[in-house]
Amino acid sequence: MDSLDSLEKWSVPVRMVRRRHPQRESSLDGADTGRKTDALIEGRRDMQRTRAEDDLELIRTMMERANRYEHLSARAGLKVGLVAILGALSFCWLDATRPVTFGSVWGVVFLTSVAVTVHEQVREVRALRLPVWTGPARRLVQALLPACAVASILTCQAFVHGRHLELPGIWMLCYGCGVLSTMTYAPPVVLPIGVGFLVLGALTLFLGPGWAVFMMALTFGVGHLALGLRLALLERQTGRPVNLKVV
Repeated sequence: MDSLDSLEKWSVPVRMVRRRHPQRESSLDGADTGRKTDALIEGRRDMQRTRAEDDLELIRTMMERANRYEHLSARAGLKVGLVAILGALSFCWLDATRPVTFGSVWGVVFLTSVAVTVHEQVREVRALRLPVWTGPARRLVQALLPACAVASILTCQAFVHGRHLELPGIWMLCYGCGVLSTMTYAPPVVLPIGVGFLVLGALTLFLGPGWAVFMMALTFGVGHLALGLRLALLERQTGRPVNLKVV
């Protein structure tokens, strides 16, 4: 009897242990399944987050393109540079110390440069069958207006007080500020031009009136020639007008 009682005593835990093992295995399987489900959900969230970032980047790029004036004319840069150099060379025969002569020469250079730039830009845009007066073009011109107004006021003041030979440095500083003010709407290629004109304009003011004509030829002449040559080379490489947003 004792032996039977002992067998019955130990048989109950054995049955309980045998019954508990399947529960442990099922709980472990459930935990593994839960971890796999969490990993799958997290992976889907990462994919959705990456897709959303790509969509935002695409929207940002499209908005930048809509707000930028993407085309500049290489021919305009070359012609403006040549006009400025010819204006500076004219003082080999003309007297730069005479206010009327100095103002007349650079006035003609300025008006000719504006006319050439407008003509070449319009011609190039129409060749691409695009509208001329777009939102970016309008904002670009509006950004230039304050610098042009300051340059006009300082020009009048310098001629009234007989300090016209100080104007080249002032013009360079105003031109550099005007170019940099268009960076929101203009292509990135204009950044070195703006910085260069600011540096050389300050240098021209410190060098004095004796360097005025030479510095005008260097900045407005050689500077625009360099810009035009760079654009022309890029156009030849790509076989089409350069989209300056990606330069």
